[in-house]
Amino acid sequence: MKYCIVGCGAMGSAIAKGLTKLEGISDSCILLYDADQTKCAAVSSQLGAQHCSSLGEAIGLADTVILAVKPHIVNSVLSELKPIIKGSVLVVSIAAGITLGSLENGLPQNQPVVRVMPNVGLQVGKGASAFSLGSSANSEHAETVSRIFGGENVCVQVEERLMNA
Repeated sequence: MKYCIVGCGAMGSAIAKGLTKLEGISDSCILLYDADQTKCAAVSSQLGAQHCSSLGEAIGLADTVILAVKPHIVNSVLSELKPIIKGSVLVVSIAAGITLGSLENGLPQNQPVVRVMPNVGLQVGKGASAFSLGSSANSEHAETVSRIFGGENVCVQVEERLMNA
């Protein structure tokens, strides 16, 4: 399985770092993309992850896409994703305040989507995350998210109405 992280800021980098520590995930299975290519190259180099020079390149190789961008950028990223994303790709968003409905409306119909609210402790491997499944996400997707955000952290599934921020 290949994981693409869109956004190499503090949280995106922390998620990537956490993935490198998980058993069975090689560095080559972690794809990073950021509009700031210098930042992306630096994080990729530090972690040994694959640096993607375009969103299309990153999405084309991924099984799971993690949107680790600021909330005001999400709609722009979704509009870029919509025409190129495969229907089997899981889309995970950590953007605060962006609902599952908004995510699903910005993507192709039946795209599996999961909304995650991690806390800042994730940056030091001592975090807690809550997640909610979109209408096309299933128990396999829940397991994937639990693996990504679990590890040494706490990760629980909740109803979306309990995590609005």
